[in-house]
Amino acid sequence: MKIDLGSGCQAGEVPDYIHIDIMDLPDIEYVWDLNMGLPKRTWSKSDKVGGIGEYAKNWTQNGSYKVFEDNTVDEIRSHHCFEHLTVEGFMKLMDELWDALKPDGILKVYVPNAECPRAAWGDPTHRKAFSTITFSYFTRGGLSGHPYTNKAWEIVEEPEVRGTPPDDLWEIYCSMRPDKR
Repeated sequence: MKIDLGSGCQAGEVPDYIHIDIMDLPDIEYVWDLNMGLPKRTWSKSDKVGGIGEYAKNWTQNGSYKVFEDNTVDEIRSHHCFEHLTVEGFMKLMDELWDALKPDGILKVYVPNAECPRAAWGDPTHRKAFSTITFSYFTRGGLSGHPYTNKAWEIVEEPEVRGTPPDDLWEIYCSMRPDKR
């Protein structure tokens, strides 16, 4: 099972994934605000509650029902999604991604590079920026100094800055897996 977070209009680029986005667009299987973690229930066009805003008011935030069970997901892709989340939403989502992924599952992350202000802050919907060291804070070593979660990650591919040097190094790519030892 593979999941694409914040798929948006690019859902068709990865057709073999399950697509999650806050907007009800073609090819989106789960309309959901990722600030609330992974989907707790499917919202569909047949729900007569006035869309995702009204639906979100009607679900139990502390409910235990999940769409994606623990240790069942092989891969999660987040292509320019995390920068749109609140800090609290991002931290909650990282913990739930850790739960959902199999021990050998992979999280592939693409985010704007904080060292390229145009990429990091040019879009007014961006709420935070990421650097090449951001995801090291989720490793066992990073969490020993900053223990904001007990769910450590292992970096599989070191963060790589992508773009055209010297002026267009706008994206960071990193892959991680949950450290479930």
